[in-house]
Amino acid sequence: MRPRPSIVLAVILSGCSNCCVDASDQHAGVLPVALVSHATIVGELTIPSYVTAERVDVLIDWAALTSDMDCHPLDPVDDIAGVGLIRFPKLSEAEVASALINNTLTQANTNGYASCSPGEETQCFLTEFGFAVDFYSLDGGVYLLEFDGSPVGDLRALAVLRPDPESVVTVATIVPVCPQASLEVSLDLTDPVEIPAAGGGVRVPRSLPFDDSGSCGGESEPSWLVDWEELSISPNELVVARYTIPVSELEAQFAAREALAAERFTLDVSGTSADLADATSALGDRFDGFDGEGVWLIELRKNSWFEGSVPLSVTVVEAQDP
Repeated sequence: MRPRPSIVLAVILSGCSNCCVDASDQHAGVLPVALVSHATIVGELTIPSYVTAERVDVLIDWAALTSDMDCHPLDPVDDIAGVGLIRFPKLSEAEVASALINNTLTQANTNGYASCSPGEETQCFLTEFGFAVDFYSLDGGVYLLEFDGSPVGDLRALAVLRPDPESVVTVATIVPVCPQASLEVSLDLTDPVEIPAAGGGVRVPRSLPFDDSGSCGGESEPSWLVDWEELSISPNELVVARYTIPVSELEAQFAAREALAAERFTLDVSGTSADLADATSALGDRFDGFDGEGVWLIELRKNSWFEGSVPLSVTVVEAQDP
């Protein structure tokens, strides 16, 4: 049986042997290819709520938090480096959850952030966050707890504190709820864009204006110039990843895709174009082509609170041998 070609989520460039490529200063003879969206994604985030008394120094205790939001094992001492408390004065709990999963929260949605560094402990009082308990009340808004691992930004769990004037509870005992994030994903593979797996560039026909001063001599490094101007989005991160699981399983587990990747490369981006050759792995290796069996994903993303949020765009392509 012939092996099926790898499926890639991105639009890349066809070959150009006599031109070198630079994403910020494109040389004559090479054009980027526009990315399009081939994924339909609906996100849902479940955040457990803990009702407590209001205007008291509530104790947050996570000694029983033994798995994270993706159901991975968690040590409540070693794996929790800090706890953040964020207040949303005008959003409901459902609105906070929706904004988190869809990555639409803005700084204007919050009016306070405080944190606690527990060290070897598994609990913090509200006053240890530097939080004035007189403001901890039902009419203050939604109080979101984020349990962070190491390095900073490694979100392990979310919870909401709900002050209630009728409650006498003074301890919020946090327990595992997982998975907290889910993404209902449909990837359209019916009309993939063919691309050279090893990189190159899209030739500009000689009939078009050609600037000889921009041409390059000698050998050039492989490039995969992409452009997303037509999508009218403003990403600040591009992710290239390869998965060896079936597409149906990838769709079902899309929220946990980072941990499932056989290879993963990231690139900070700005503007409307980038060269995938600049993307690097966690070990510092540069992306060098779409080789290997499986499904490749290229996402345009905006920095979010956690990995499971909905990406801005995904494009489907089929990688071809030279």
